[in-house]
Amino acid sequence: GRPTIYTEKLGIEICEWIANNSGGLRAGCSQHDHWPEYTVIRRWLREDKFPEFSHLYARAKEEQAETMGEDIILIADNKGADPNDKRVRIDARKWLMGKLKPKKYGDTLTHDFSGPMKIKVNIVK
Repeated sequence: GRPTIYTEKLGIEICEWIANNSGGLRAGCSQHDHWPEYTVIRRWLREDKFPEFSHLYARAKEEQAETMGEDIILIADNKGADPNDKRVRIDARKWLMGKLKPKKYGDTLTHDFSGPMKIKVNIVK
């Protein structure tokens, strides 16, 4: 079976892979036989069993947004790809980037309060 013991070296390896790849944790686990199963790593995070790993993982997910931004350029510049395929792949990455790093990539709502405003005030005596 796969290992379930956490080591600092393994935690760093997992987080570096996450930060540098658009794929999620599930994809990483399927590509690395020496990593624990996906559910084990999710349990580590959910139960905060290893606080240093949880912190590194959160940072890696933020960095992953930057990786996805670079992926978008590669996808957009692929002249041979189907335009609809490119649009779907780019939109998926943009959406996820907004969730991973909302302050930088999230949707911003602006409200325009210019122009005449009418305010009705009822004063009760």
